[in-house]
Amino acid sequence: MEQLRKAGVDLSQPDTVRAVVDQLDDLVSRLESELDRFGG
Repeated sequence: MEQLRKAGVDLSQPDTVRAVVDQLDDLVSRLESELDRFGG
């Protein structure tokens, strides 16, 4: 979150925070899928 703040992302708005969380959730899901493919 600190990186986003430094990049100028306005984290004071709930919709922005939700969007960030959704993006992170998607990335984690994709990573889990890739790990499953490789037997991780």
